[in-house]
Amino acid sequence: MTVSARSAARQMAMDQALAESVWAGIAPPTLRLYRWPVPGLTLGRHQLSAPQPAPVYSSTPLPCPAVRRATGGQAVFHEHEVTFALMVPRGHPLLARGVRAAYRTVAAACAEALGTLGLPITPQAEGPETARDAAPLRSPGRGFACFSSPTREETTLDGCKLVAIAQRRWPQGLLTQGTLPLSGPVRLPGATGSGVAGLARFLPGITWEAAAHALLDSLERHLGAHWVAALPSAPERRRSFHLARGPYLPLAAGGGAASVWAHPGGDGTGIGPKNPLKKPADCPKSGHEAHAPG
Repeated sequence: MTVSARSAARQMAMDQALAESVWAGIAPPTLRLYRWPVPGLTLGRHQLSAPQPAPVYSSTPLPCPAVRRATGGQAVFHEHEVTFALMVPRGHPLLARGVRAAYRTVAAACAEALGTLGLPITPQAEGPETARDAAPLRSPGRGFACFSSPTREETTLDGCKLVAIAQRRWPQGLLTQGTLPLSGPVRLPGATGSGVAGLARFLPGITWEAAAHALLDSLERHLGAHWVAALPSAPERRRSFHLARGPYLPLAAGGGAASVWAHPGGDGTGIGPKNPLKKPADCPKSGHEAHAPG
């Protein structure tokens, strides 16, 4: 599925709407690849909307209003990149060995995709539910921007982080969100030059289509999937519009961490009386093989 929305709020809302369909058993496991027609800024679900303490950053404005992701991690400025979201239900083979192994599988697929494009990448991945992901960003030594703080376990080249992956597991299933920047993002507060790069730095002339196809093929191999092109259903589109006007409002307009993934049902799934999807109890206990829209 290669459907892009016109704002960060709509992008994140579409990810949730598709995940809800998958978790309710209405749709098969789904991979969404998308662009950013309009630049956007997303924050991790626990991240503060400005670095704290912030006196050193107070004169550096953010490039656009921020939207909070459902997953963890740090701030990502989205513009020239391949962004992906992978949604699988509980019981899916990707989760057979746990969340950490699922994270490593997706990270290995991203590293392999970069390898097929010609980069000498060694696949390594950091587990998703670490203190680094889960804790609010309060330390003055911790960067505000995701790509400014690569670790030894993440996919890097010449000290530059090339892939960002975040995921979160709910009782109904797993959502993984990630990005492969094609060019270096704008300088965010707390960013350092050594950690901010894009694929074009190492692969001049790289296109969105080439990177997207490499990622699509690699995920297909690692997940044992066979992707089938599809578009969001009418209920999924309606649900995404609803979410974009609620929990995914830009933070300056009233959105926030407390509202994300707890609207309107209150059970952390977003499935409630205003949503036509089935309740979590109706979800199948066993997952599907990864034969998904792509």
